[in-house]
Amino acid sequence: MRCQLITISVLSCIFFALTGFGVAVGANEPAFVKVVVLVNNTGGGTAQPSDFLVQLGLGYGSADPWSFDGSSKGTVSHVPPGTLPIHVSRNTQIENIPYSIQFSGDCVGKSEFAAGQIAISPGDKKTCIISAIYPNFD
Repeated sequence: MRCQLITISVLSCIFFALTGFGVAVGANEPAFVKVVVLVNNTGGGTAQPSDFLVQLGLGYGSADPWSFDGSSKGTVSHVPPGTLPIHVSRNTQIENIPYSIQFSGDCVGKSEFAAGQIAISPGDKKTCIISAIYPNFD
C-alpha cells in the first residue's frame, strides 16, 4: 500500500497506514467484482445459473478467476483496474435456447451480444448482475 498523505512525517504516514486512520490509497490496492447470475424461466425454460459461463476480463491473468460457471450467490473475482469486458455464454446443452441476457448493478451491456463491461478503480468492490431471461412465447 502506498501512503498518499502530504506534509506529514513518514512515521505518521506509517501509523495511519497500520491503524487504518487517515487516507491510504494506492494504485496496487486490490479491487473485486462479484458476479451474480439470475435466471428467469417464467416463459417455460429450465436453465439454472450454472448453465451459463461467465468470462470476466481479457483472459488468463486479467481477473482471478476469469472464467467460471454462473451462480445466484455470486462469484467474487480479484480484478485489475480499468474497464473489463464481461461475456456470457450458454453451455452446449442449452445453447440453442433463446435466453436474452440483461446486465445491471455496476455493469452495463448489450443483450443481443451477451457482452458487457465494468469500470474498475483500485480498491473498488463492485457487483455485476447478469439476468438470463427465457422468452414468453404466448
